[in-house]
Amino acid sequence: MRTCRPGIIIIAIAVVWAATILAVSLTLGGTPYAAKVLSLMGGGAAATIVLLGGLNRQWRKDNQV
Repeated sequence: MRTCRPGIIIIAIAVVWAATILAVSLTLGGTPYAAKVLSLMGGGAAATIVLLGGLNRQWRKDNQV
């Protein structure tokens, strides 16, 4: 069985986070909470990408790609 490469998963998750951040910014635009919520979501997105980058390196090491 062929598995999906982690690089594709990282891109897909980045697109999901970008869409979520955009939706929240449009929903909360003009409220006093928008900046705080967006900075928290941006931090979460960045942490996810960093963690998945480590997963990608480990996957490449294990599969010698």
